[in-house]
Amino acid sequence: EVWFTTKNKSGPECDLRNIPRAALEQMLTIAKCEIISSMSNSHVDAYVLSESSMFLSKRRIVLKTCGTTTPLDCLEKMIWLVKKFTGYDMVEDVFYSRKNFQRPDLQLSPYRSFER
Repeated sequence: EVWFTTKNKSGPECDLRNIPRAALEQMLTIAKCEIISSMSNSHVDAYVLSESSMFLSKRRIVLKTCGTTTPLDCLEKMIWLVKKFTGYDMVEDVFYSRKNFQRPDLQLSPYRSFER
């Protein structure tokens, strides 16, 4: 989960949902998953992924993954896309958790433990 903000409080309207789907698809290939389907309403864009789901609201991206995906690997691309398409220029908060951490031996590094 990544929250974004901007230094320029009087700037144009910022919204993470302005990132084009094709750009999101490229970002997700880095995390080793892909978009299967999507739905939108006035508050959030929701994506069913090959390995779980992703949600984009005005200020927050939630990338929920499972299996052997590598969500941390796409953070750099995510931040670049946000700066390019949304008007946000700062990461406000990042939250990472791994519920039901099972079979760490099957995970790629650095996803094998919380030691790093």
